[in-house]
Amino acid sequence: MITDKKERVIEAAALSFSQFGFKATTMASVAKIAKVAKGTIYTFFDSKESLFSTILERTMKQLRQAADTAIQEEAAFHENIQAMLDAILGFRENHQLLIKMGQEAKELGTAEVLEILTQVERQILDYIKSVIMKEKAKGIVTKHDPELLAFLVYKTYIALLSDWERQHDPLPKETISEVIRAQIH
Repeated sequence: MITDKKERVIEAAALSFSQFGFKATTMASVAKIAKVAKGTIYTFFDSKESLFSTILERTMKQLRQAADTAIQEEAAFHENIQAMLDAILGFRENHQLLIKMGQEAKELGTAEVLEILTQVERQILDYIKSVIMKEKAKGIVTKHDPELLAFLVYKTYIALLSDWERQHDPLPKETISEVIRAQIH
């Protein structure tokens, strides 16, 4: 019974954060959606931040699973990097919570949300770094530090997909792949 209530609270909070954002979500609104007393939430979570942290951890676990699924053992290193980045970006574009956090950061500049998005990016970069390190352990040689390479590849990929398209026609996947491949070697 306790687990059911806790899950209801988490699901209600995820819905509220996704619809209304971090700033506008209150423990009272979560309680109303979850159909529990506000005090019930505090038996599981001491603050809105800790509740959100739980939701963010679950979201990042799902993101890592999506990226893991994209990696093919027999594929070339640069192909796996691009497939993983495609999966990460696709997840971010289709996950309402991350979309709402991005909107809130852009429109309101909420300090907590900016910090959350920094955490999300850090986790993505750490994940990419871990994939690069696994490939390096298999004998794939790269002249860059894995952390630096993860940063370069991720930022380049995002820039080519979003920033480039503000002023140019979208680049074909092959062109993006060539740029990523050049960074890896």
